[in-house]
Amino acid sequence: MITLTGEVRKVEKADYTNKKTGEITPQSILIMEPLRGRSNYEIYLNEKQISGGAVAHWEKLKGKQASIPVHLFVNYDYKFHKFNAYGDGLPLNNKQGV
Repeated sequence: MITLTGEVRKVEKADYTNKKTGEITPQSILIMEPLRGRSNYEIYLNEKQISGGAVAHWEKLKGKQASIPVHLFVNYDYKFHKFNAYGDGLPLNNKQGV
């Protein structure tokens, strides 16, 4: 597990279609600007985290500094990586509410 910290920029809806079943699966991407550097973090929130209210918490934190625990997924064959939110997908410093 890794902790990412930065300024919350936006939360985008990024639903996708399951190729096997054809069902649409909800997903959101949290965009955070790091304290240093140019590349923003894109953290994926899954269906369970969205239904638990994580998106609403992050929307209230736009423009503020926050931290989130993530798992780093790396695919060496296709040369990409992505961050998946860990646990309930809520900010570390704000578990009781915003």
